[in-house]
Amino acid sequence: AVVSTQSTGREEFHRRLKAYQAWKQKNSQRKKKQAAKPDLPLSSASQASSYKTEEDKAKHEHRLFKVPFVYPSYNNPSVRGWWYAHFYGKWIVRQLEIHPEKAPLCLIAGRDDLKMCELQLQETGLTKRKGSEITMKEFDDLWACCGGGTYVLREDQ
Repeated sequence: AVVSTQSTGREEFHRRLKAYQAWKQKNSQRKKKQAAKPDLPLSSASQASSYKTEEDKAKHEHRLFKVPFVYPSYNNPSVRGWWYAHFYGKWIVRQLEIHPEKAPLCLIAGRDDLKMCELQLQETGLTKRKGSEITMKEFDDLWACCGGGTYVLREDQ
């Protein structure tokens, strides 16, 4: 009962977060005159299989992705940033943004939710994007280099 309540709460939180982000985007047209912000993509290591179903396994799977993005404010398409995402099950738990000429941005679910991708893994389309999935080691090494600190993997997230 606790797990289903926790899952329901998480679903509701992300539903409300999506609604908030849509509202915020709709009402930020007056701030459009500010410097152009990059279009971040909204659109691994697997555990031993002791799960009963494929869906049960997916709930406990860590998947990590690396996606380039181009800044619209630069007229040079070779100037790009990188967006990294760590999904646990269908929800993002860590996000790393590397922007040209800026400090890297390390975001953690539960602390930086309003700045992170609010979509579920399947909604992002990342699983269909060839070459975007990376290993846990690649992500963790970059995370540490960018000042992300130690991240503890938990089963109850």
